[in-house]
Amino acid sequence: MKRHSLHSVTVKLLDKDAKEFYRVSKLKQWFTDLAIVMNAKNFDPRLCFDGDESFVDLKIKDGKVIVSSNVKVGFRSKVESTCDKHMTLFSFVSMQGSAMKPVLILPLKFLPSGLEKTLDIASYIGTKSGWIDIPSYHHVMTKIFIPFVNERRTALGLPSAPVLLFLDSHETRFNSETNKALSDANVTFISFPPGTTPLLQPLDQHIFKKFKKELSDALKRLKKSDVEGEDSNRTRIAKIAIGCIESATNSYTTEISWKCTGLYPFNPDIIYAKQEVEKDSEIPAPKENPTAKDSKRRGSNKISIVVNSPEAIAYQELKEQNSKKSKKRSLPTVTTSIPAKEHISTQPKVKRAKVAAKLAT
Repeated sequence: MKRHSLHSVTVKLLDKDAKEFYRVSKLKQWFTDLAIVMNAKNFDPRLCFDGDESFVDLKIKDGKVIVSSNVKVGFRSKVESTCDKHMTLFSFVSMQGSAMKPVLILPLKFLPSGLEKTLDIASYIGTKSGWIDIPSYHHVMTKIFIPFVNERRTALGLPSAPVLLFLDSHETRFNSETNKALSDANVTFISFPPGTTPLLQPLDQHIFKKFKKELSDALKRLKKSDVEGEDSNRTRIAKIAIGCIESATNSYTTEISWKCTGLYPFNPDIIYAKQEVEKDSEIPAPKENPTAKDSKRRGSNKISIVVNSPEAIAYQELKEQNSKKSKKRSLPTVTTSIPAKEHISTQPKVKRAKVAAKLAT
């Protein structure tokens, strides 16, 4: 799925790089690397987690879809809502079948009235957009997830045991500061190959499907007349979402979801046998004399399976430094209040910079 704006979600076909990982040979390499990491650290299943976000719409839809019998396009009647925003729900489930209390990312600065009573069953973060971003992701990992796994270690009597965390390859995951914190907490972060979360991510198998189905059914039962004001709407839907994700992350659904991915119990053959995965015999033979472009494309498909390894963090730091250097410098601001200010502001970039610098001295 590709997010284009706050209000739209558009389905996009897999690009070439993502499609590469739907081949048995690519998936075998990923599972082989994963087995090496898992055998080296001997992770306890109770300390192995999958994390991911899900979209929660704050609109109460009561519009009707009108479709003619001879066309395939429908038009929804205009739907008015007490709130036109959304929230993001971040969940973590373990191989053993348990779940961390959900994290709701709200497009607010302050917690809405009524949600303070749910702090024992959910955590909250506020961002401008309601989407996950680097600061909010860093907060989730360092202030919520790491303390949670430390408590879990203590409860299990394994204070120094390693933790395994699976996440998708969203851009927020490759922040060096966050990955350093995870590494210092003895958390090994493994990213799924691009575009493979429908195959490999446990939360995307049955858990989020059950969550969205239950949430949709609950919102259909919620009448607009029951909602008084925007804050009340947001509070009520947040409480419903918390109840739905608690129901969806029951031990049975969670265990089945892990099994479907071949991650636990470890059985990659489940993935190799799926219809959408290309078998090696279906893959065209490589060119005898590959071009530089072909070699570059193949090289771009090689990703580090452990995202917070020392080598990966060093690469992330270098990339972040280069990104800062490449940012364009803004034009010098003319701070003087003399009558010539308007004239100076209209000058070409080079001349303006010289004049502004001279005035500053």
